[in-house]
Amino acid sequence: MEEIKVTWLYATRIWWSLAWRVLVFSGLAGLLLGLLLGLLGAAIDIDSDLIQAWGQIGGTLVSIPVGIWAVKAILGKDFAKYRVILVPSLESRVEARLKDQTPEH
Repeated sequence: MEEIKVTWLYATRIWWSLAWRVLVFSGLAGLLLGLLLGLLGAAIDIDSDLIQAWGQIGGTLVSIPVGIWAVKAILGKDFAKYRVILVPSLESRVEARLKDQTPEH
């Protein structure tokens, strides 16, 4: 497999692909969570400062799985002339080959 030299342009394109997904989908998830918390808080008469604090914590927590999803979404995605993929490291390939060659007793 041919390896492409990592340039600033490649890094920027991959970063942007990740950044806009995290920004948009975390924003939408945070908006929905905030709306739900606000409606729930109003329905059971909870202090708005407490609801705001819960919203901030919830928004931060919801951004974690959204960020992981965004990384998964760009892995294997085609970027014009290249794609971002995971390949086994040289060390893991050597270990697997050595394991295959060891006789079992």
